[in-house]
Formats: sequence, C-alpha cells, structure tokens
Amino acid sequence: MTLLTGARKVYVSDEALKNNPRLLEDERINLLGLSSELLNLWSRNPAVPSRSLKGFYRDVMDVRIQALKSFTQLKRLEKVPRFELLMDNSLGGALFITRPHHEFFNA
Repeated sequence: MTLLTGARKVYVSDEALKNNPRLLEDERINLLGLSSELLNLWSRNPAVPSRSLKGFYRDVMDVRIQALKSFTQLKRLEKVPRFELLMDNSLGGALFITRPHHEFFNA
C-alpha cells in the first residue's frame, strides 16, 4: 500500500502564469510537473520556484530533450532529480513512471 501524506496540489491556470510568470516564484513547491507550456514560459523568464524543489517531472511523450536539457542548465537544476511520467486519467492515472535520475536520454 502506498500512502501520500502532507501533499498539497497547486493549480494555476496557464493564463494566470502567462500574465505573471513570477506568480509561483516564492511558493514552496517540492515537486514540479513541467509541461511544454511551462518549459517555454520559464525558459524566457527568471521565475522558477526552485527554492524547495526536490524533484521535477515531464511527460514521457515530450521528445524535446534538448529543450529540457537547456532549461535544466539555465535554471541550475542539474542536481534536482527528474523523472518521466506517462499519465492517462481515463485509465486510472499514472501508467509509467521512471526512478528519479539526472541523465538525459536521447529519443
């Protein structure tokens, strides 16, 4: 049995982040899901809530490895563990998740 305790899901609309990319800068976010939109937005802006970041994940179907690698270097996240996630809500949620790692795999 797996239990999740002490977690809080934070949802901010894409529109709110586009209007104010620094909106989450001071939030204590431990785990961050990087969508393509967030990757693009935060690559152009300095505001990534990385102060308490313990890991981040991306969609395994997003093949833009070089963009992720550049983003990771630009935001100094090389030491923050990353993992890939394949999610399908219609099938019950997470279908595939890698172990946390620091490598970049070429597609």
